[in-house]
This record gives sequence, C-alpha cells and structure tokens, in this order.
Amino acid sequence: MEAHNGSHHDEDRYKNHLYCECEQYISIKQISKHYGSCSPMKKKYGKLFGIIDKLITSESKDIQDWRSLEALFKFLQGHIKMMINKEEKRPNQFKNIMRKEPVPNNEVYMSQESVEYGQREDQHMYEEEKMEYKEYYQPEEEKMNRCGSCKKYITENDEESQNVVIPECFHFFHKDCLRVQAKKQYMKDMKASCNVCDSVIPNAYLNEFFGKEFLDDIETELLRKQLKEEGGMIDCKCGNMLQVAPGKVDYNQKDDEGKVLSKAAAENMAQFRVRCNECSLIFCSNCNADPYHLGKTCEEFAEYRGADKCRFCLEKLKKIRKKGPLAFRAVCRSEECEMYMERSCDKQLDCGHFCCGAKVDEDCLPCLDADCVSQNPGLTLDQTGDDFCNICYMGGLSQAPSVQLDCRHIFHEECLIKVLEGKWSGPRINFEYIKCPTCKTEMSCNHPEINRHINLAKTLREKINDIAMKRAKHEGIDKDDRLQQAPYNGELLPYAVARLSYYMCFKCKKPYFGGLKSCENNNNQNAANFKPEELVCGSCSAESVGGGIKDCKKHGTDYIEFKCKFCCSIAQWFCWGTTHFCDDCHTRQNKGDYLTKKKLSELAKCKGARSCPLKVDHPQNGKEEYALGCAICKNMKENDKGY
Repeated sequence: MEAHNGSHHDEDRYKNHLYCECEQYISIKQISKHYGSCSPMKKKYGKLFGIIDKLITSESKDIQDWRSLEALFKFLQGHIKMMINKEEKRPNQFKNIMRKEPVPNNEVYMSQESVEYGQREDQHMYEEEKMEYKEYYQPEEEKMNRCGSCKKYITENDEESQNVVIPECFHFFHKDCLRVQAKKQYMKDMKASCNVCDSVIPNAYLNEFFGKEFLDDIETELLRKQLKEEGGMIDCKCGNMLQVAPGKVDYNQKDDEGKVLSKAAAENMAQFRVRCNECSLIFCSNCNADPYHLGKTCEEFAEYRGADKCRFCLEKLKKIRKKGPLAFRAVCRSEECEMYMERSCDKQLDCGHFCCGAKVDEDCLPCLDADCVSQNPGLTLDQTGDDFCNICYMGGLSQAPSVQLDCRHIFHEECLIKVLEGKWSGPRINFEYIKCPTCKTEMSCNHPEINRHINLAKTLREKINDIAMKRAKHEGIDKDDRLQQAPYNGELLPYAVARLSYYMCFKCKKPYFGGLKSCENNNNQNAANFKPEELVCGSCSAESVGGGIKDCKKHGTDYIEFKCKFCCSIAQWFCWGTTHFCDDCHTRQNKGDYLTKKKLSELAKCKGARSCPLKVDHPQNGKEEYALGCAICKNMKENDKGY
C-alpha cells in the first residue's frame, strides 16, 4: 500500500491504483490483501467481490468459459477506460481527485527497492495499455462519443439538458433520435435495437427513457394500422376511425359551379368521398385530399395539384404571365382575378412567399404558408392561406386580398367591407357589425377604407348615446329599479341603450327614437320583412301626413310622436310614406293579417281619453293618421320638470 501526498509523485502512476474509502492508494497487487483488512472497502465493494468470487471459483468451467469470462471483463474494462478518458477531458475535476490528501495517520512507507520495482511494473503496464487503447479502445471511444442514430457528437450541452440516453449496451444516443428510431423499428419488427451493435433494447429501458405511454401509443398505432389494412377502416385528421363503404352513384351530382359531374368523377365520389361523424370533415379516403376534390377523380386532382394554378381562383393556368410583379405572374385573365390582383399587395416576404394582404394596407400580413405558420402559429392564430374566410366561407384566405384585424383574426378584405357597408341587420340600429366576426372584439386595423367605416359607426354610436341619455331621463328610465342591478350597476348609458330602440330615417338619414323595447326583445324583430323606406322619423312624417299636434314651438318636429293608425299605441313604423304602425300591428300586417284591408268595425275601438292608453281624444282607429305632439314636452308635463 502507498500513501500519496500529491506533491512528490507522478499523477499518471496512480491511474492503475484503487483509491480506497480509507483515503489510501492501493496498487493492484495489494488490493486483495487490503480488502481483507479494510472495513470501508468491504462496505463499498463487498457485493462486487461476491459476484467476482462466484464467477471465478466455479469448477465446472472449461477453457472456452474462461475465455468468455476474460472477454467480458475486457469488454467492461474497455468501457470503463472510455469513461475515464472522457472524464480526463475535464482536467480540473480529475486533478482534484488525484491530489486529494490522505489522512496522515494512515501513511505507510515503503522501501526504495519496492518503490522502484513498482515504478518499472507500472511503466510496463502503462505501455501495454497505451498500445491496446490505440488499437481497440480509441476507435470504440470514437463510437462511444457519437449518437448511435444521427452519428453526431454527444456534447456537454446534450448531457446537461438530459438529452442523452444509454441503453444496457453502453452506446450513447440523443433521446429524441432514439425515440424516432425506436418507433420506426417497433412499428416494423415489434422491437427496438441499437444501431451500433444490434443488441435489443429491452422495453423496460424504453419505458424508463420515454415513459410507459410511448409503447402504449405505438401499440395503439399498430392496432389502427391493422384495422386499416384488414378491416377497411380509415383515419380522419381528428383521430376518429371510420369504416368505408361505397355509396350509391349519383350521376346528376353537380360541382361547386353548378356543372354536372363526369361519369368517372361521380363514381369516384360515390366510392371515396367520406364525411367524418365526429368533426364533419369531408375528405377523400383514397388520396386523403381535404376537402374532397368535388368534380375530379383522384388522378385528375393529382394532375391538377401538380399544374400551375391561378393564385386566386386556383384554376389551371394556360400560361404564366411574363411581365409584371412576380407576385402576379400566376394569375389568370378572368375579370374577378384581375380585380383581386389590382387590390392585392405585390411584396415578397423574407421567407420567399408572397404577401396575401391588401394593397392599401400599411403593413404586410404575416406569411400564410402552412409551413411558415407552423413555425410561429401565434402570428396568425394558426390561420393559413388554405383556411376559409369566416365571413363568406367561399374560399381560402390566400384566394383574395385579406386583412388582419388587431385581434389577429384574418378575413377577406372584400368581405369585411361588405359587412361594414351592410351595417346592422333588421330595422333597429345596433353596432354588432363593427365587431370581429370570430372573437366579437371591436374591430381595429391599419386598412384605410375599413377604418373609415369603423369611424363612421363610432360617430353614429356617440350621437345615439347622447340622445338616448336625454330620452332615458324623459322616459323615467333613470328611475327604474333594474338600473341598479347587474349588469348595469347604476350605469345609465348601457341601460338606456338596452331599453330604447333607435332607427335610421330613410329620408333624412338621421337616427330617431322608435319606442321602448324589453330586455328580452330580439333586436332583429321583423328583420325578414324589413324595408328601409318604411322607416321615417317624426320630423319627416309630420311634414306630410295626419292631424293632431305636428309641431312644437320649443323642440320643433324632432320629437313629434304619432299614434299607430290601427290601435291606441305609439307608432314605431312609418310605411309607404303614409301609414304609422306600432310593432305589434306592423308584425300582423307583415304576417298576412292585413290591417290596411280591414273594415273600421274590425279594428280595436277606443273608449275615449279616460280609458285610452294614450290619454288623448283621437280619430277612430284605422281612419286617419294622428300626431301626439312633442314627446319631450309630454314628459316634462308628466314629470313636472324642465328640459
């Protein structure tokens, strides 16, 4: 045994020594003797010595068994040397171990002759091992330091990020590389093996490396594969499995343009067109085209896919344009596509794809190519150029100039403008049309024309909010108990807007009050039979028809109200430029219960001012128009307060 003080001996000399737990360096010749007397060594290496003892004391071994045992020990020794060599590349770590000071009380002194003999033996062993390392272990170490799958070097970063796995054959793999390799092998042969030595990687190792779900998922995939091959099943993108059975051929089936399908296309459709019962996706079970290629056989669709197509209508091009911006070389000569070309951005993005945005937009759209979107789906909320516009559902976003709102949802420019120009649906004014069709947040973007429409809507909303606040106070809505309840919580403006109906006068194009509405009322009531020309404000209608008080010296004609011609209610509708209806009577008229054709005796009779809901004497219902006077003055009188 030797004690080492770390300052007078060559460090290489101790590479073939055991550094015991008792802090002494033990030469190979002294290991057995030292083991018999050292408790710390027995504690650490007892199990190992027990295994070795069983292996070498067997009397039944022949010469081949001993050679096999020798080969195994050399194999183990080789891998240990590789690990040592790897650690020696971290010199500070190794030197710290070599220079560790022994406990002084355990120092053992040897004679000069013993020391010199040991040095000669160590040098001889060192030369032998050096040659052995060069001829065998160095090439093995070269393999050891590379991933068995991708053959790239294993780096310290790989180890620190825990991206390295070592099967029982001791060959290194990147974790991701082995996962891919093992799955391919398992799908083919129901087992995984090392690419370097062909040894099988036990399932226990795969479970340890990748989790139990790794093999479970593979078995599920194998089962699905078997069902598809033997049971006539197919996969939908959503994960649902479907059984395919040919349908009845409809030779009168038409394509999206209204043309009758060819015989071959109709038969192809009957055999391969599938609709998923889970996600409703319609696709081809033969060529996996999504959506199904209506009007084409699989072969025709494959040819179409490989041909040059117009970037807008996707029809096959007869020839590519030779002049003009590169972005528009693949555009056909149809009038619609020419129009789209004029309105589209002609810029090429950094990725090499062309912008699908509008020409007047200040900023280019993010790239809508599927591969580019997959790299950063947040830029477009995972929308690609193949996704339908959520307004028209008639074509992909890349098939017409598109606009991205600040909420990041994307729509065709033309569709957004149509929505904004169409404004609200139904007679009552509302501002749902300036909200994003997808997420319902208020629209905003950098497109000049779209912004103009949005700003016009905001101006109109401010005007209605202003007159609604005044009307609410004169209608007594500000005293309503429901104002203090959720969701209004004392906020008069949202409550007033919820209770009061406003319409757009067809003549003067100004909003006017059309009566109260309950919170349960549908704002789009009568929308199906809505005629804008029938909506005329009190000011415009007072100029041409009826009796009663048609003007106010204080407030003019803006707040003149009319009674319904057919009952004792305030009118909200002025039709044909002559006739006022309340909501109920207008609904009856539009449903075919024509009040205008009824005799006076068939209409509701008014019992006079005392019993009349309007508290006025007026002409018989159905006889003539009648103005009720100024609504503001009426409320002032009822509330006994000034305006």
